[in-house]
Amino acid sequence: MIKLERKQLTINEYIAGFSPLGYYLATGKISACLATTGAATKLSICGLSDAKFHNIPAIYLIALNSTPSIGKSPLQDVSHHGINLIPQLEAELGEDCIVIDNIQELSFKMEKVFSILKKSKPVAILFRPDVLCLPITLDVPKPQTSHFAFCKEDMEAFLLNFPKHIEGRRVVIFVSSEA
Repeated sequence: MIKLERKQLTINEYIAGFSPLGYYLATGKISACLATTGAATKLSICGLSDAKFHNIPAIYLIALNSTPSIGKSPLQDVSHHGINLIPQLEAELGEDCIVIDNIQELSFKMEKVFSILKKSKPVAILFRPDVLCLPITLDVPKPQTSHFAFCKEDMEAFLLNFPKHIEGRRVVIFVSSEA
């Protein structure tokens, strides 16, 4: 059974993009960053690049322009008429960039999201608000076990054996601001 914790923190876009990394490194749990259209997305996906580089499962929810506004010069246009955001993220993430543009495919795409996270990879979920407002019936199976928690026995073994491996060696521990 998946237990969802409902916590929300509102911060600027750049820092928000790194929050899922720090949260995962501190707790072993996956979290998400939500970005609005336009420049906010550009700032928040800096953290997405780091998550990809470090194999950290994280969710980046990115709002696209609503379908009726495409081609009508919305203020922050992320369609092919504006900053063309989808191809940029597809170039960086490949199949780990999920675009929700058809509500009937939502169940399939959510299963794909879970499989990406299971491989310790970040995922960008781009959505159009008007598409998400459409009615749908979902049947999403819940996983039996969590693959993202730390194993207590592995941690105890590490704490027992690590001092033996570093004896007589210089050790540098780097803790970044995300942690």
